[in-house]
Amino acid sequence: MSWLTTLLVGILGSVVGGGGMFGIALLCVKWYRISSFEGGSGYFVIGLALLGAMGGLIVSMLAARSPIMRSAPIGPVNSWHR
Repeated sequence: MSWLTTLLVGILGSVVGGGGMFGIALLCVKWYRISSFEGGSGYFVIGLALLGAMGGLIVSMLAARSPIMRSAPIGPVNSWHR
């Protein structure tokens, strides 16, 4: 996989991770009754969304560069497995 493809996969993973954490953080604000005094709930939501985006970027780029994702022969690998 080329580095351009890895970067595109990383950006997609970052968007998915950030969006997912944004939704989870909004639910946590309601569940834990985080006050919006001086933007406390907003900082909480944005902070978790950024952490989710960074985590999604790292995990998706590592997965894209993983040797497991490269093509492998189909069928038995070892000759004794016949």
